[in-house]
Amino acid sequence: MTINWKIKLTNNKSSYYGRTDGTIVDDLDVISQKLGVSKDKCADTITNIRVVKVVVDGAGAIDRVKFTYLVETKDKSLEIEGNQHGNPNGGGTTYEFKNDLWLLNVKGTWGNNSSGQTLFNRLDFWGWNVKNNTLWTDGAGNKESKGSTCELFSPACFFSRTAGPETNTWKVTLLGAIGCYWGEISDGNVPKLQAEKATSEQKWTEWANWGNSLTNVWIKYDTLKKFGDDITVARLTQVADALTQLEKDKTNLNSQITTLTTDKQKLQTDLTNSQTNNTKLTADNQAKDTTISDLNHTIKDLQKIVDDNKDLPDKIKDLNKQLSDKDTELGKRNDTINTLTNEKTKAEQERDTTKGELKKYTDVFPNKTPEQLKADIETLNKRPNITQEEYNKILNNQEKHTPDQLEKHTETDLKPADYETIKTDLNKWLGAFPANKYSEGAEDVSQALTAAEAKVTKLKSDKEELMKIVRQNIRKELTLFFQAMEISSSLIGKRFKSDEVWKKTYGTNFDYEDIVDEKLTLENRESMKMAFKVVACICATEKAEELKAQLKKIDAKLKKRIDNINENWKVVENYTQIDAKDNPFYLNVINERQKYKTKAENLMNEALQVQPDK
Repeated sequence: MTINWKIKLTNNKSSYYGRTDGTIVDDLDVISQKLGVSKDKCADTITNIRVVKVVVDGAGAIDRVKFTYLVETKDKSLEIEGNQHGNPNGGGTTYEFKNDLWLLNVKGTWGNNSSGQTLFNRLDFWGWNVKNNTLWTDGAGNKESKGSTCELFSPACFFSRTAGPETNTWKVTLLGAIGCYWGEISDGNVPKLQAEKATSEQKWTEWANWGNSLTNVWIKYDTLKKFGDDITVARLTQVADALTQLEKDKTNLNSQITTLTTDKQKLQTDLTNSQTNNTKLTADNQAKDTTISDLNHTIKDLQKIVDDNKDLPDKIKDLNKQLSDKDTELGKRNDTINTLTNEKTKAEQERDTTKGELKKYTDVFPNKTPEQLKADIETLNKRPNITQEEYNKILNNQEKHTPDQLEKHTETDLKPADYETIKTDLNKWLGAFPANKYSEGAEDVSQALTAAEAKVTKLKSDKEELMKIVRQNIRKELTLFFQAMEISSSLIGKRFKSDEVWKKTYGTNFDYEDIVDEKLTLENRESMKMAFKVVACICATEKAEELKAQLKKIDAKLKKRIDNINENWKVVENYTQIDAKDNPFYLNVINERQKYKTKAENLMNEALQVQPDK
């Protein structure tokens, strides 16, 4: 991306950071003299102004600093050397900001040094190379100094106060205080960054929203950590969390893009109007330092979406009805699965019984079919019903019998001695297993089992598909619930990750969408939803109390947030039974929900006493 930045001088200026006494030195006096226009006309005359050189000197404290500017008007371009801020005599280290390197931020530290003197101890300069997309930083003074700090983002022109010889043991003139005229940075692709006095955390977020190039500068910890103690882990962690949440919010909102295309144009118009309003607020509140780290661009965007989609409660009702319908369908499917499972069990029992009886048969008659058994019985029935002893008598008295009689009574025709036992057993097995009974029964059992297993598999698959839809709808429902209270999932995640009992069971990572996908079942879904919503209300109440303490009042925006929090408490107040078993969203703090609900109600009562701004 080709970047063609310009810095527009504004009439807005910062406070003096540092000492409150000393001689005032203003570079705009020099610039107005070189241009031949009055000082109050410079903002209208200058089309672009940027620092192209800095000369700075100082070890234990800042001795002096001088800025050189490239100033452009409609008809000319001049390089103008500013005043010597601090000690008027001497030089120092020179830093060039030309071609592709731009000075975007000056950070200062002042306070009591080791000798107990109130001096300006440190100046750091931050630049950005638009060609290489790299960060540059350097400075002068005591790196170990601690005290009050200031950050002059997008500076256009500087002014200062001197610290006279009487202020220090060295008896020399030093830099006592510094400030700047704000500039508006813009190019053809990036919206204007409004110059306003704000905390570091807010400014980091504004820089990050500029685009990929500046985002890489201000939020990559592995890049920034090498620049020393000026980059704190807390600050970078906060920005990284905000951007991580922004990516999740982007994923959650992709499904709504089609229906929100028309609203997008309105949001863009609102954004332009909001930028205009922000410029006015900047002028009205230059002398105020507001610390509201959570009010970043991500929350503002989400708030606009919530405001412009007031029909979301109806959508949630539709989702709840869909969930109820799916629950009914799942219940019917479960009943069918149970019935088929019982039928399958009965069929398996019949199969096993049949196999057992068949084994008994084959153990007794391993080589006989039922047809052969029947033939054996008929053969035995045809034999004479005489014993061996009777047969021997016939042989011994042959003279009393004719040959025909003897022929009918051969030894092979005699019935065996255990004839009755054999006949009983044969008839028993023949009655138990007529021809083809086992083969037909086995085939019927096998077919029934196959059909039952197929039905069970199909119903389980259908059930899982329905659960996917249920989980998707519940993820959407939970997202809309906490977004309506203007909090992020990372804030809720901190509450879970700080709970020692929860960490022992589920570890240190928290992603509510992954937990829904992996842990939510038909049985625990209601308890999981209720637990998550109660924890979200608790986090939102704590955040509102924190914002009130920071602002030292309840303004209109905070009142609206508190109102939304109380509406959601009304939703969860009937959750009397929240099961902790198999519930990864359950925390012990849920048992204290009445305490937090009372806090939210007290905030609302206090907000109702506040007179609206005129």
